[in-house]
Amino acid sequence: MKEVDVLVVGAGVAGCALAVGLLDAGLRVLLVEKETAPREHFRGEYLQPAAVAGLRALGFGAVVEGAETQRLDELVFLDIQAWPDRLAGRTTIRYPAGQAARSLSH
Repeated sequence: MKEVDVLVVGAGVAGCALAVGLLDAGLRVLLVEKETAPREHFRGEYLQPAAVAGLRALGFGAVVEGAETQRLDELVFLDIQAWPDRLAGRTTIRYPAGQAARSLSH
């Protein structure tokens, strides 16, 4: 059995980011996850521009900007009380130039 300095339990976003940071610091890391297959329900993820920048800094830029993600230049809030006149309760926030969020479904 190989020796490790740190055991990270859970390969979600936080666990993976922690493991990468510890590896970059020169530690021997073992990352474990109890799930063996994708969950059987639809999930969507939304990453704010700061999260996208953080994942790029961790070396995941190609994954974040891959074909399975969609670039979002604005965030739109809809007031469900205004339904069916959706435009009456609509607020749009555009991200600054050069910044974008990402969306993906899995």
